[in-house]
Amino acid sequence: MTAPVHSAGRWCLASWRSVRLGYQRLHQTQASGRETHFGFQTVSEEEKGERVYHVFESVAKNYDVMNDSMSLGIHRLWKDWLIRHMKPTPGTQLLDVAGGTGDVSFRFINYIRAQREKLYRDKLDSQETLSWSDISKSYSNKDQGSLMGSHAVICDINKEMLKVGKEKSLQLGYSEVKLLKELLNKGEASDFCL
Repeated sequence: MTAPVHSAGRWCLASWRSVRLGYQRLHQTQASGRETHFGFQTVSEEEKGERVYHVFESVAKNYDVMNDSMSLGIHRLWKDWLIRHMKPTPGTQLLDVAGGTGDVSFRFINYIRAQREKLYRDKLDSQETLSWSDISKSYSNKDQGSLMGSHAVICDINKEMLKVGKEKSLQLGYSEVKLLKELLNKGEASDFCL
């Protein structure tokens, strides 16, 4: 049992070293001025930015599948851990920077929904003498449908990624997830503008 963990540890350490080495090389070329690396090619910084944008634009529709295959699904565990570690409560608002297709935002909304349900169950448990009509009224309460002010705003530089995220949110029924671009267009996101 220790062999796989030990091998995984070596793999993580080797991966970290290669990332660090790549960062050092990138930093050195940026300090000298105009060229950087894109894969195994040396390109101008402007060209790299355009190429990176086009890579994400071309994979946007399959981004979630790509993440699953590249991380063997571990990215899902990381995102779940992030939300559990944040421990958001109803009323919390999330700005999901580089949110891509919205995975973190959707997990955030699910967590808030679960917290809201727990609050309602606890409230009902504390009032054990309620009649069936009182219980029915409390479930039809207007506040239950909302997340008590919680919502997530996704911000990403790539329009195709945001488009896929918006389609996903509509398909899955996440009305509490908004795109920063849309809020800016409506004039509702002035707090996010510098």
